[in-house]
Amino acid sequence: MSQKHVSQSKRSRSRARQARREAREVREMLKMRVETQRGTSRRAAQFRRRLFKTGCGLFVLAAVIACGWSLIHKAFYDNPEFMLKHVEIGTDGRLTKQEILTTAQVPATINLLKIDIASIDTRLRERSQVKDVRVNRKVPDTLEIAVWEREPVAWLGYRGGGYDRGEKGVLLDAEGYAIFCHTIYNEFFELPVILVSQDKFSNAVTFGDRLELKPVHAALKLLGQWPDRSPDPRLRIAQINADREYRLDVDFESRLRVIFAPKSFAGQIVKLKDALRHAEYQNRHLAQVDLTVADNIPVIYHQDDFSPQALQPSQHQHQERPLRSPTFAPAPAPAPGWQAPEQPSNNHLSDEELNAILRVDP
Repeated sequence: MSQKHVSQSKRSRSRARQARREAREVREMLKMRVETQRGTSRRAAQFRRRLFKTGCGLFVLAAVIACGWSLIHKAFYDNPEFMLKHVEIGTDGRLTKQEILTTAQVPATINLLKIDIASIDTRLRERSQVKDVRVNRKVPDTLEIAVWEREPVAWLGYRGGGYDRGEKGVLLDAEGYAIFCHTIYNEFFELPVILVSQDKFSNAVTFGDRLELKPVHAALKLLGQWPDRSPDPRLRIAQINADREYRLDVDFESRLRVIFAPKSFAGQIVKLKDALRHAEYQNRHLAQVDLTVADNIPVIYHQDDFSPQALQPSQHQHQERPLRSPTFAPAPAPAPGWQAPEQPSNNHLSDEELNAILRVDP
């Protein structure tokens, strides 16, 4: 076939495709629905009827909901039988019922169902002394508050500046959480002291939060193990210098200093027991023992005029505890990083309301 016949064949196929395309467009145009004025009016009327029915249905639904809520509100929220009459408070620590009520800000005259449980829970957890809280409603008229407290095991101070056993002091529990001293109890004065540097003290202490200082946690671990592993019940820890990462300088009330490595305390306590036994055999009294050395433990003895009665603290020594602060100056004002929080204000619970609750639920 010649080239001329090929070109004519291509043009013929192209015209055929164009014709089919035009025919398809014509068919689609013929299928288009032509809207008349009567049809438009009918569809508009149908839309208005559907809209009216929908509006009526929504109005009826809203009326039913409003009536139901009114009945529920009158049956429960306005019912005097559901007014708060009793507050059951349980705690495993020293917080009193009045302190818990004041911190929780529980109004005296309120419906039990209107009490914001989440807010009470949050306010109680903001107190650094509180470890966990559970708040429940017990219908018809009782609110139950259960509080678990943190138990202090040591004071925290800083080396060279002293520490404050008082309202400006910092207490630590066994997990290393800083506790603000809302109330000072006599047994708190018997707790040992953990010392760190002043910059670490100012930057690390936030009441209610856990300290991120490894030497302090090592010291707390030693305090936790000491009652069960102590080689001599007369050895009572007075203070621990945890300023350095690689050692803990532990001062006892019996004028003994022991240097611990901040790990494997069980083995080191066994070595201390051997050193004490050896000193007793020689009728001498240890002044310092360095347990950071694996073998040939260095020891320092007291002079010959040291009295054996010093191992057993007298009543005067027990109260004064001179080894805890032999060179410390009085504690200065708190640094901004650990400023003591103010007592939470109670805008919802007046003294009369608090007394009313205490009288109703003694």
